[in-house]
Amino acid sequence: MRHAKGNLVDWQLQLIDQVISALISYYCLTDSSTVDKIQRLEVKMIDCLNKYNASLHEDLLEKPISEDGYRAYLALINRELEAFDSHCHLEYANAFLSTLEPDNVVKGSRSTRFDLGPPPLHILQQMNEFRGTSEQNYGFSNSPPMGRSVPNDVGYLKINYSLDPRLGEEEKDSKYRLGPNAVSAATSALSELKNKRKIVIDLRNVEEGGSLEMIQYIVSFFIGKTGVVINTVIDRLTDTRKIFASIETPFKLLDMPVDILVDKTTFSALEELAYDFQQMATINNRFCVVGETTKGGAHPTFSFPLMNQSDKSINSDLILWVPCQRSVNPISGTNWEGVGVIPDVEVQPGQDALETSLSRYKKDQQYSGSMTKLLMRNNTLFCKLEDQYLENHRHDHPRIQREYDKRFGLVPKL
Repeated sequence: MRHAKGNLVDWQLQLIDQVISALISYYCLTDSSTVDKIQRLEVKMIDCLNKYNASLHEDLLEKPISEDGYRAYLALINRELEAFDSHCHLEYANAFLSTLEPDNVVKGSRSTRFDLGPPPLHILQQMNEFRGTSEQNYGFSNSPPMGRSVPNDVGYLKINYSLDPRLGEEEKDSKYRLGPNAVSAATSALSELKNKRKIVIDLRNVEEGGSLEMIQYIVSFFIGKTGVVINTVIDRLTDTRKIFASIETPFKLLDMPVDILVDKTTFSALEELAYDFQQMATINNRFCVVGETTKGGAHPTFSFPLMNQSDKSINSDLILWVPCQRSVNPISGTNWEGVGVIPDVEVQPGQDALETSLSRYKKDQQYSGSMTKLLMRNNTLFCKLEDQYLENHRHDHPRIQREYDKRFGLVPKL
């Protein structure tokens, strides 16, 4: 049946209404400008489906009965949804929805949400088997891209995604302990960065974001104290604020400079990692973001079933991913939503961010002055000077003389 709104049929109007109701109920921002954006989104979705319908014969407007049937419609709607928020999209999930029990869906006045609990053990095992392969290694690698190499005194870490450390943590059997296994892989990869003179963290060419808890764990290695606030997440679904602060780690990676490589694919939780380091650079300038502006998704996302407003039935084919949380950085007071993480050192198309980072490192190593003046510039090296060097060079610089006097008890140590 056609509807007064142009060329749309009933199932299409119901779908648009379901999507708009879910966004009004759960989207992370509620200000008037966001409400206006949602209203404009509804108009755009109606317009794009009207144009598509006009290109079809009448008998092709029936409600799809398969994923292939939905494909063209989802492409059109998701283009508008992702323009509204890059995290937001519709997904065909008939197989998943058919397994739901009545208690798995909580109905509200306008929309619904899932109450699924932790993943079942067989899903954890499947994920663990896939993510734990040597190629995946739970998202971590110390190997540079094929055909590239880094100097021995440069630590390289590639992160492809971040898994939730809590997944399977209560299980004893390792095949179910997806999250703890991912933490072990992260710890092992980070340990390869110890005793290096420079660190490169590569967040380019990725297809996923992931868990903010894993980002919290990684960032904590680069902060000397526990309890330092890294990020705060405001959750509309639960009406809560969750503070992510630095935690205890097996070791620390302090002092050495860190370059974070990003590109247009860097997204979501991995963007937060780059953004956290970039904001920390305002306090400690050893962090530098190198590459291209990232994708711009700062709103953590969850999936929701869609409810028909007329009879409160659940859409049996589609789920909607809605950003219902937003991040607030303690230093900037905001996040990277919509604008991305803008690099401190931008590379042009065709240039390689890793090569740019290594070139920066080579320049840092070039110094034409005396060794004493070089040491004056690096407090970490200065504090590690051997006693014999102090003895031989104590007259070269007043600071070396003071260090010599303190170390050998000639003046009180402060």
